[in-house]
Amino acid sequence: MGDVSTRNPILWFFLACFIGTGFVLGWLLFPFFSILVLGAVVSSVSYPLYRGIRKHPKVGGPIAAFTTCFLIFMLLFVPIVFFVGSLAQQALGLYQMAKGAALNDQISTLLQDTRIWSAPMRYWPISTTP
Repeated sequence: MGDVSTRNPILWFFLACFIGTGFVLGWLLFPFFSILVLGAVVSSVSYPLYRGIRKHPKVGGPIAAFTTCFLIFMLLFVPIVFFVGSLAQQALGLYQMAKGAALNDQISTLLQDTRIWSAPMRYWPISTTP
């Protein structure tokens, strides 16, 4: 074999490389940790469904896999799409409301500063506070 004095530094070198590689891999995958855990949970929950579909004698493996994936898609992603669509509509409504309020303040300021409207403003003042 080899001399004990030459194997020991080589062992420590490869051990340091292995630990360093593990640290870099953990650092790289850390942002995706929650997604990986969610994927593991979804796959562990849906595997019994796949086995149940697969037990049917006329259903093969690819059909059972497609059916399981389709059900996962319908149960997880379709509600998320509707939720994001609703959230986008509410954000658009909030933006338009804020834009309208800013525009109303600008028009009120313009009308109050205009000399043409100074006489009618004595009778119908526009208040800028709601």
